[in-house]
Amino acid sequence: MTNHTTRWMINRDIAAALKLPAMVPWDQGDMLELNRLRNGIVMVCEDSDQQIVGWLAYTLSQSSVGICNIAVDDWEAEPAIALMQRMLNKMGNRRDLVTLECPADQDDALVFFRSCGFTVWQHINDMICMRYDLPISTELTEIGGEVCRRSTGYPCMLPEGF
Repeated sequence: MTNHTTRWMINRDIAAALKLPAMVPWDQGDMLELNRLRNGIVMVCEDSDQQIVGWLAYTLSQSSVGICNIAVDDWEAEPAIALMQRMLNKMGNRRDLVTLECPADQDDALVFFRSCGFTVWQHINDMICMRYDLPISTELTEIGGEVCRRSTGYPCMLPEGF
């Protein structure tokens, strides 16, 4: 596995991030708008050469996290996993639900999210609404070389083998 790091996005990352194929088409205005929100977060994943190889945008509410968009070249590669691990680790003890809306034609993204334990709960036009109910726990476990929070007996958010 290549060494990837995740961090908060800064303005100079936007141009490189927007070159990656996103789950939902976004432009610079969308990125800036989410970054301006008090509860909006955009993270980037960098490879060992400090090149942006993925990004994840989400919003935080009191009890949940809403994934707004994600962009990676390969859904089965380390950047997608690293971004999901980082988000999971940042959820805090009071947030136990992750939601997202994925375009129905994004087969690779849908397969990735299903492998992470997301379930489909609603179809709205051409969007598939998915959710992941994360049990609140203080137990830590190692997944893919990263320490993540999860409860015993529940599936982890990340595909097996990572």
